[in-house]
Amino acid sequence: MRSISGSHHALLHDLIAHVYDNWAGTETIAVFQENLGRDFYQARREAGKAYTARLESRGVVTAEEAAYWNARNASVEEYSYGYRKGWECVSESMPWGILIMMIVCVGTAPVFAGEYQSKCDSLFLCMKYGKNRLPMAKIIAAWLYASLVYLGITLLCSGVILFFLGAQGWELPVQLWRADSAPASYNVTFGQAFLLELLLGYVLTLSIMAVTLWMSSVFKNPYGVIVAAFLLLIVPTFLLLAGQGYVLYHILSLLPAKIMDFTFFDYTAYSVGGKVLSCLSADLIVNGAAAVLFSAAGYGMFRRHQVNQ
Repeated sequence: MRSISGSHHALLHDLIAHVYDNWAGTETIAVFQENLGRDFYQARREAGKAYTARLESRGVVTAEEAAYWNARNASVEEYSYGYRKGWECVSESMPWGILIMMIVCVGTAPVFAGEYQSKCDSLFLCMKYGKNRLPMAKIIAAWLYASLVYLGITLLCSGVILFFLGAQGWELPVQLWRADSAPASYNVTFGQAFLLELLLGYVLTLSIMAVTLWMSSVFKNPYGVIVAAFLLLIVPTFLLLAGQGYVLYHILSLLPAKIMDFTFFDYTAYSVGGKVLSCLSADLIVNGAAAVLFSAAGYGMFRRHQVNQ
């Protein structure tokens, strides 16, 4: 361990104790007495393997996925210890990005459906560029709106938290966060973790925005679009928090509602073509593709819309 702060000895003791007793909750003094002289990083690797073995026995991960996480845990580097309260609070606030998604949905819902409701579609689609440049301009505007709303609110809130709690600790390993949780297998610092969470939330926001755009091109009024979008966000959120079987949970974890459930202690993975992807990678790929495909689908639906003569 490097950079140990005297004011945080109790937290450091808890961190080490939880690794040694494999998160069993044994009294700290007893843990240190039983593991005197035992290598901390070897104990951590063994604890990680024991944890993935439990997940495998419960059917949460496959043998291939367990081996993947064990390899990730083995790559975790030497810990540095220090103050990081600001970055912990920033990470804990990221799940509230689902509220930003709701704001984006409300703002995006009238993009096409509002034209149907006001009967302006008959005018716009009969104009020279009504079937080409107009829907493209609407989609570009929706992407800019979603980007500015998500990044603006998230960066502002994160900046306020770091201003009051301090930005120290961005270079510390994310393994220090939630010492009483399962071993974090992502070999990243708090600063890198924030960037990954920011990217994940942004891509998930673009995904639900694109789905809302597509529904806006199908529905006849924006209110139905808002209700459908909210249900798409809220229902999977409760299902994720409640826990489901292997298949259903893996499907739900690919939806934008995953922002409420994602942590760096999550061992959800996807086996595709002999390769294993972490949930973070799978979410970025699937939702990034969905953002593009549903935007294109909304563009096509509005272009093909038959106006009233």
